[in-house]
Amino acid sequence: MGLVYKYFQISSDNRVANTPVPLLEKSGGTKDNAPQGEMAQLYVKDSFSIEYVDFIEYPFLLVSDDFRRAAMLYNKELDCRAVVLTEKEACSQTVYWHIDLPKTDCFPARKGNSMPANKIVDTSKTGGLSFFKYNMSKYLSPIYVIRLDFAESILRRRLVGFKLVGLEHV
Repeated sequence: MGLVYKYFQISSDNRVANTPVPLLEKSGGTKDNAPQGEMAQLYVKDSFSIEYVDFIEYPFLLVSDDFRRAAMLYNKELDCRAVVLTEKEACSQTVYWHIDLPKTDCFPARKGNSMPANKIVDTSKTGGLSFFKYNMSKYLSPIYVIRLDFAESILRRRLVGFKLVGLEHV
């Protein structure tokens, strides 16, 4: 019998070629500056055919409405802000959501600021959360982690644009 995972690292699927690319310099934002207020607007790089996926992690976490609704079923207290992605030339707008996820130090101690070699989730530190992030350093991108039940839920909804990598746990 194989290993059964209870947690997964979720990240953008780089096999999807034409996802929206927010233009932070035109929108007045930065990578470290997640959207503020109830609603924000970001311009996206114009392209022939943009594929609006359900999970975007650059420049900060953006999820589709279906993904947000699924996340809210498991963590009702999540802080969500609407972000309107605007294609200027196509004259179209698409609503995404930025979720301000709780940060959890769920990986075992490591030397200095190095990334844990083998990502093993310490379940005693997750606090029962189904969707959270691990931020090792302000200079590196966060690691987004979801619990098995939430992963199954988004897969059943046939959401796209992400990949899941199983994480061992203790």
